[in-house]
Amino acid sequence: MDEGCIKKFEKEKDKITNNKTKTGSGGGIYAYGNLIVSGKNTLISGNIAQTYGGGLMVKTTGSFNGGEISNNQAITYAGGGIRVDGKFTYNSGTIKENTAGTTGGGIDFSSG
Repeated sequence: MDEGCIKKFEKEKDKITNNKTKTGSGGGIYAYGNLIVSGKNTLISGNIAQTYGGGLMVKTTGSFNGGEISNNQAITYAGGGIRVDGKFTYNSGTIKENTAGTTGGGIDFSSG
């Protein structure tokens, strides 16, 4: 499995860039648990997932409270920027220029 887990990503200038999964989901972050992304200078960019969630793959719950998710790609399926298989709260920040093979270039919700 090419998936990892980060539960909190709250530093002001953190960057997760230019990562790639070989076969799975979550090019930048794969979170199975509560994920919190915040910080106005936080950047998740240039990540690639073969299936779902180029930038972020959120399996249960998560929130986006600032920063930027851009230029990520889900090659085969959905959620170029973010794929959500649960509940997700968007409070602020920028989601732009992400692409997906099927649906949800920016955000794709499967349930929640």
